[in-house]
Amino acid sequence: MDKLNEEFRPDLIILDIALGDGDGRTICDELKNNDATAHIPILLLTGLSYQDISEIECLADGIIGKPFESSPLLLNIKELILN
Repeated sequence: MDKLNEEFRPDLIILDIALGDGDGRTICDELKNNDATAHIPILLLTGLSYQDISEIECLADGIIGKPFESSPLLLNIKELILN
């Protein structure tokens, strides 16, 4: 995790919840609980229903459902980077 911040220095991480053999929420929470990466905004993407999205518990800064239009995605990205 430290290399993520030292080598890449991302302004934002966009992470899908459904990963082949993992869960993006777990990775998100690991990043948010690490002092070296906690400051990086994380936007989760998911194909879950909006009802399911409302029940997601994790430390993400934002969650957007798929499929999505580019305008709301870009707006979310802009808000997270500028805050």
